[in-house]
Amino acid sequence: MASSPMYKSRAEREAATVWENAGKPIPVDPSKIAKLHDIEIRKEDLEEDVSGMMVTREDSSVVIVVNSSHHKNRHRFSVAHELGHYFLHRAVSPIFVDSKQVFYRDATASEGTKRQEIEANAFAAELLMPESEVRSRFPHKLSLMEMDAEEVEKAAKFFGVSTTALSFRLIRLGLLESDSSSL
Repeated sequence: MASSPMYKSRAEREAATVWENAGKPIPVDPSKIAKLHDIEIRKEDLEEDVSGMMVTREDSSVVIVVNSSHHKNRHRFSVAHELGHYFLHRAVSPIFVDSKQVFYRDATASEGTKRQEIEANAFAAELLMPESEVRSRFPHKLSLMEMDAEEVEKAAKFFGVSTTALSFRLIRLGLLESDSSSL
C-alpha cells in the first residue's frame, strides 16, 4: 500500500489540505474547523428534509445552520458538507440549502447527480474520514462476506460517522467490494 494517499478529486484534495492545516485532528471536529475560518455554526429547528445550509451574509460573514432534530453524526456530516460548499463553491452562490425542496439539494441532488453536491459530499467524506486514516485502519481489501461488522462499527464510532457513511467511504477507496443489493 502506498504511504501517500492519491486524492482523486479537487474536493478530496481541498479537504485534505483543510485537515492538514487544522493539525490533522482525529477524530475531526468540523465545527472547530469552521471556527478556525470564522464560520458561525447554529443548530436550529428546520423542516425535517433540510439537513443544513450555508449562508454568506452581505458583510461576507458565513453561517452554517444544521437541523437540531438530526442525529449528532448527521450534524457532523452536514457541517462538513457545508464546509465543502464554503471551500469549493462560495464564489458561485451565497446560499446553499441541503433540502429536497431547494435548488441546490433537490431530488436529483440526493441521488448524487449534481456536481456541487457530489463535490461537497466528497469533501465531507475526506474531511471526516481522511483517506490515510481509513487506510491505516483497513490495510487490506474487504468483501461484504468477510467484513467484520464489529470492526466497521468501531471505526465508524471512532470517525464519528454512521456505518453506512464509512461503508460508502470504504467502497469509494476500493477497500470494500460493493454489492448494491447489500447496501
